[in-house]
Amino acid sequence: FRTIPAKLTPADPNADIQFVLSDSYGVGDVAEVKIKNIGSLTYTYQSTFTACTLRYLDPKGREFIIPEGTHCDIVMTAEIKPGETATLFKWDFEECTQDAWGCVKSRPLSPGTYKIRGSFSTKDRAKTVVTEKGILIQK
Repeated sequence: FRTIPAKLTPADPNADIQFVLSDSYGVGDVAEVKIKNIGSLTYTYQSTFTACTLRYLDPKGREFIIPEGTHCDIVMTAEIKPGETATLFKWDFEECTQDAWGCVKSRPLSPGTYKIRGSFSTKDRAKTVVTEKGILIQK
């Protein structure tokens, strides 16, 4: 499942929720994908299969899936309170090229600038923020 609408909502560079990632990584690196709540409200995020609810875009804007973002059959949420940081998952910067209820074939991302984006809402859904982080993958 995907909780982010099919249409890409513009990301807010000052959103209450921010990704905590380095600006660049080398091919073969693994990163801990984290979010930080820099706002004053409590938000929710998918706590099981966390990579499933995020979107990944290549340098040309093409959306793709990652191995950590497949087999998305359990929905459980957790809260991230103001000032908190939450680790979502580890990403080895691979793209899933064959998904059969779980990634059965993948390949490393080529060097370039990629984007990860997410939509996060308050528990009552009164406020939703969209945040994005650009990541440079280098040789």
